[in-house]
Amino acid sequence: MRTYQIGLLVSLFLWPNHIEMRKHFIGLLSSEALNKKGNYLEVGVGHGYYFSSSIKHTSFDSYLGVDINEDSVHMANAVI
Repeated sequence: MRTYQIGLLVSLFLWPNHIEMRKHFIGLLSSEALNKKGNYLEVGVGHGYYFSSSIKHTSFDSYLGVDINEDSVHMANAVI
């Protein structure tokens, strides 16, 4: 699973479809609609890139990411 997560993370910057999805997600996070207080929950943090981007681009009071895969939790912690 770890090798798959690394490949998926790398694809965010190399594969055109994933590049567009990444740009769209960052655009959503940068919108005023998400620039508010409250709690942020991400279920299935995977490699952690999207969760770390949420922390970087929003101003929620707290952030919680969960995943049932232990490798994903370790990788997300490393990315964050």
